[in-house]
Amino acid sequence: MSSRIPDSPAPGPAALPSAPRSGRLWVEGVAAAMAALYAALKLYWAFGGDGLKSTIGFSEDLWHDPLFELLGLWGTVLLAALGALIPFALVKPWGAVVPRWMLELPIGIGCAFTVLRGIAGIVQESLYLTGAISSHYPDVTGAEADTVARWSLFLYSPWFLVWGLVLGAIGLRALRTDKAARAARALREAPTG
Repeated sequence: MSSRIPDSPAPGPAALPSAPRSGRLWVEGVAAAMAALYAALKLYWAFGGDGLKSTIGFSEDLWHDPLFELLGLWGTVLLAALGALIPFALVKPWGAVVPRWMLELPIGIGCAFTVLRGIAGIVQESLYLTGAISSHYPDVTGAEADTVARWSLFLYSPWFLVWGLVLGAIGLRALRTDKAARAARALREAPTG
């Protein structure tokens, strides 16, 4: 008698943990859409677009600094593009070519960074707009600093917070899926008596 559970996939490196049904992939879709929109904005700026630049609070000198262009624009375009693919790589067969930890680690780091960025931005902008602290934007003052703070408080910071929470949900599901896959593998490999 075989120790293999009927209708279970054969063990091996290509065997993926059971992926969620397609109706449950909406979380990955939200994460991918948020990453893609972020990448699109950074790509637009990297190619010289000016729209929404005034909502960030950076000086013109910074926008034209070669290191900022390389890391702050092109680097974040690349990271966000990867951020749009990695959530799906955790649940799609084509993601099985990459070790799970190489997918789960960026999800965890992305979750931590975006949640912290979102919370810090909301707290900081709230304190600034209520007059509890002075502007933390060295290159803008007065009404312009107020505008930048409002954009951060009502759009950018909540965006990062929601994005981080979505990444956290994906990460938790991946960990649960991994645990279930390990349990199923242990059952398949257990000696039968």
